[in-house]
Amino acid sequence: MAQVGGAAQPYQLDLNYILGLPHAGQGTSTIRTQLPLAGLKPQITQAIEFGGDIHFLQDKIGLDVAWYKKNTFNQIFTPPVSATSGFTSTVINAGNVQCRGGSDAEPQSGSCGKQFPLGRLP
Repeated sequence: MAQVGGAAQPYQLDLNYILGLPHAGQGTSTIRTQLPLAGLKPQITQAIEFGGDIHFLQDKIGLDVAWYKKNTFNQIFTPPVSATSGFTSTVINAGNVQCRGGSDAEPQSGSCGKQFPLGRLP
């Protein structure tokens, strides 16, 4: 099983200001328009995969199968909020997204019909 994490973008954890250009000799600043979440957790993805590859008859017939499952917990989203709050969006953790599935393939090698040697063309 493999596990990886993902962090929020910089400045998404605290309410902070953006410094602007001076106006009439005075410094300016504005508050960010994204409302932070104090308890924001890192995004975590866990994945597991199993598979096998079997060949018979000198690799003329084969079977390649795989199965996987991947869960992502605490995904970080930035949904919009009402403009009357003074912000345009917020940062939240949400959900458990699960992907799972499998694949199978029948690799083929060998040839059908007459074989032609590779070589120099006349």
